[in-house]
Amino acid sequence: MNNEMHTTINFRSFLEEKCRIPDKRVPFFLYWITQYHKFIKNSTLPDTERIKAFLRVLARKYDEWQMNQAERIISLYSYYANRDITSPSEMPSDWHTVRDEVG
Repeated sequence: MNNEMHTTINFRSFLEEKCRIPDKRVPFFLYWITQYHKFIKNSTLPDTERIKAFLRVLARKYDEWQMNQAERIISLYSYYANRDITSPSEMPSDWHTVRDEVG
């Protein structure tokens, strides 16, 4: 299993257990992460520009609320993927706000 797949599987657990995202919403959030990974696979853009470029592509096909959802979940995923979150004390102070926005 590649590292990207492993991180995504662990992110699913993170969404369900730490963020308490309802089970019925998790597949939608993972969809955005999968699409984002496909988009950045061969990207040479800096990390900060990747999300902006991805959202520009989404703007052609999706409603604003979907773009907002994608942006929030990708931001949360970026935080998750770049940190070792093993306990709630290690999570950002505003993670409840992010959870409420995406949940």
